[in-house]
Amino acid sequence: MQQTTGGGLIQTKDLPVAMLQASWSTLGRYEQSGRDAIVAALRDAEGNKSRAAEILGIGRTTLYRKMRALKIDDEERMMAPGA
Repeated sequence: MQQTTGGGLIQTKDLPVAMLQASWSTLGRYEQSGRDAIVAALRDAEGNKSRAAEILGIGRTTLYRKMRALKIDDEERMMAPGA
């Protein structure tokens, strides 16, 4: 377990992956697979939401709506899986 010194705001990227995954556990199989696909597309598009929407074959507005519904935030989408 890595410890940091000093104060500051704890962000999503600072949390262990197991803790992040626990918040996703309430999703059904369909929602979880959609969430995984969006996070992967955002990572592949280096955070560019328009490009991620193209990768997924959906409109940008639909991507934003799905990100809100699935609680995908900006820090989380850039994290590598298992990091």
